[in-house]
Amino acid sequence: EGKKKREKIETAWKSVNDYINNSRHKFYTIGCFSCDAEQMKRELIREFDQMNKSLENIKADPELDEKMKTIIDRTMQMFSDEKPILQTYFDSIQILRTLPDSTRSPIIKRLQKTMMSQMVRVQTMDSTEINQYITQLNSKYKTELEKTDLKPVVQKGELIGRWKLECEFDMNFKRDNTVDLAYENDRTTGKWEIDGNILTITYDDGGEDTFTLIQLY
Repeated sequence: EGKKKREKIETAWKSVNDYINNSRHKFYTIGCFSCDAEQMKRELIREFDQMNKSLENIKADPELDEKMKTIIDRTMQMFSDEKPILQTYFDSIQILRTLPDSTRSPIIKRLQKTMMSQMVRVQTMDSTEINQYITQLNSKYKTELEKTDLKPVVQKGELIGRWKLECEFDMNFKRDNTVDLAYENDRTTGKWEIDGNILTITYDDGGEDTFTLIQLY
C-alpha cells in the first residue's frame, strides 16, 4: 500500500513538473513560427486549457494525497493567471502594428518587459508553499521529489544565419562577428558579441542594441 501511494505521488509530481516546463518552453518558442499575434494568443491559450484539463484528470484520483492535490491546484491557478497577461499583451501588439515605426518600437519593448515581469511574478507566487509541500511529501512517503526547471540553452554558434526580428527586420549574423540589418529599403551594418546570454549589437553609425537570449540552440 505504501509503495502504491509513493508511485502515485511520484507520477503526479513528474506530470506537474513537466507541464510547468512544457508551458514555458511553448511560451518561449511560439513566436518563432508565426508573426500573427492573434494566432499566437490562440495557441498559447489552447495550451494552457489543455494542460489544466490534464491536471484536473490527475487530481481526480481519490487516493492522491491532499498536499499533492493542493500543488496541482496552485499549478492550475498559475496557468489561469498567465492567460489574461498574454491576452492583453498580444491584443496590444495587434493595436501597436497600426502605429508609425518610430513610435511603435520603444513601446513594444516596454510592453514586452512589463509582460515578462508579470509572468515571472505569477510563476513564482506560490513557489515557497509548493516547496514546503514537496518537503512534507518526501518526509511522509520517503520520496525524492524535486523541482527541475527549464534551463536556458545558449549556444553561440547557432546565432549564425538569418533571423526575423519583431516580424519586421531581417538580421544576418556572420561568423566574422559582423551583422547587417535590413528593413524595407534601409540597411545597417555592425558587429555582434555574446557574453553569457546577453547579445550586444554595435552598429557602424554608433548605435547599439542589447538583447537577452532566452534560448538559442
